[in-house]
Amino acid sequence: MKRELSETVKYILKMQCKFVNADYDTLDFVNDESEWYKEFEWTKEQEEDFKIWLILYLKTCPMKNYREISTSPRRVKNYKTIANEWCFLYGWSYKKEK
Repeated sequence: MKRELSETVKYILKMQCKFVNADYDTLDFVNDESEWYKEFEWTKEQEEDFKIWLILYLKTCPMKNYREISTSPRRVKNYKTIANEWCFLYGWSYKKEK
C-alpha cells in the first residue's frame, strides 16, 4: 500500500538521507513493502548529529510543520523525545563496529 508523505516528513527524510550520503529520490518511502531503512547504515555519532539537527528544526519550524510530526506541546523535553522516536521508527540501522 502506498501512502502520501507530508512536505515536512519529506524534508526530514531528505535531511536524514544527507547524513548518510543517500539519494532521497532513489528510495521508496511510500510503499509499505519497501525496506528503505535497510539500504543505508549510520554510526551512533551520525544518528546523534541528526537528532541535534532534528531538535533544532522542531524548535524553529512553523507550528503547522510541527503538528505534522507531533501533537505534544513545544518543549525541549518533547523535542528530544520526538527525535529519539523518529530515529527508532524511521532511522537507519547502525554500522557494525569493527
